Amino acid sequence: MLIASNKILANICFTVEGDNLIAEGQLTDDQRHFIRNNKQTLLTELRAANELCPLTTEQESAIKAWLARIRETDPRLIAMTIDQCRWDGEARDYILREYEKTG
Repeated sequence: MLIASNKILANICFTVEGDNLIAEGQLTDDQRHFIRNNKQTLLTELRAANELCPLTTEQESAIKAWLARIRETDPRLIAMTIDQCRWDGEARDYILREYEKTG
């Protein structure tokens, strides 16, 4: 996968809205250039990952509960975290494990 294997994309959280690919945070010129040149591949990968590992209602509730436990109240960061967990199984598993530990 282009996203998982590419270091230039490390630590970038993506959101897909229709045909728009939204990258959160400050991007370097190299990152912008890479994203622009690979937009369709990135969109395809993100959509496929979401279809392969959809976030259940229960998982989303647990993630939100964990974020509340750690006192994360910024709606943008909460939305970014939920979006990341929709396509990043490792991030989702980590947060769900933390939720269980603190439950």
